[in-house]
Amino acid sequence: MSSFKKLNKADITSVSYYANKHWNLSYTSSINDEYAVGSKGKNESFSIAGSTTTNNQYQSLIYDQINHLFYQSFTSSLDTGSIMFNVDTYESASQQRPTASYFNYNINPLLVKNYPTGSNETIAVLSINQNIYGSKILPNSFQISSSGTIITDDGNGNLYTGSKHVGNIFYAHGLAVITSQTSSFQNLITGSVTRSISFQNEHIIYENEVRCIVRESDYNLSYNPTLVTGSYESGSLRGFATSASFQPYVTTIGLYNDDNDLLMVAKLAKPIVLSSDTDMTFIVKYDT
Repeated sequence: MSSFKKLNKADITSVSYYANKHWNLSYTSSINDEYAVGSKGKNESFSIAGSTTTNNQYQSLIYDQINHLFYQSFTSSLDTGSIMFNVDTYESASQQRPTASYFNYNINPLLVKNYPTGSNETIAVLSINQNIYGSKILPNSFQISSSGTIITDDGNGNLYTGSKHVGNIFYAHGLAVITSQTSSFQNLITGSVTRSISFQNEHIIYENEVRCIVRESDYNLSYNPTLVTGSYESGSLRGFATSASFQPYVTTIGLYNDDNDLLMVAKLAKPIVLSSDTDMTFIVKYDT
């Protein structure tokens, strides 16, 4: 039979830890599925009638979006308010950026930004689904390759093939951007070629711990009907249940919400007899 007790908030804790998984994605045509999407950006004026599109996306809008989010030093058309999350990643309006203040997504001094600004120059953007990359792509783990061409990250947000810098990767956003104007490099993302993409992700998992404390005076009676011979109303206790040393056993712990809805069940490996002399603590752990 069940007995109930209200838990204290102090008995519930949540601790985060990081789990990693290695992913390998292969494509023989365009990159466009539930795992990743490849797109092209183009430095051209936007117009509904005339702007170039790929997969129903305006290339000029992709170019401007990536430019404004990650390559702010190459534009003077920012029009945002101040965004101050911390003093290290915040840069205010200045002579070089006269229109606004902005948040710098990568403050690594080793990050190399070579954003193309010439008319009709293009970028290739690989966007990985957040359900796949989790909280971020681990530095030094990203690689995209095809027909002898291999592009890897250097751990600082740069993409290289050999010693040639070809773009950037923004780990926390699952974005790889090819800024080189060499078509073979951009085709690794936007072309219909056979390629392989691999990386290791970082996913935050929360381990929740619930401490169920049983005082020595708690649950020292049992309502289990099998302890009674005959009918429950008029029967008598079985002999072992009349002993002064008899104590109930714990076999299952259920966790309920404030509406008395059962949320989860913890099964003990074996029945545990409750102590009449000291408090006992049962710890229930689950991941979210």
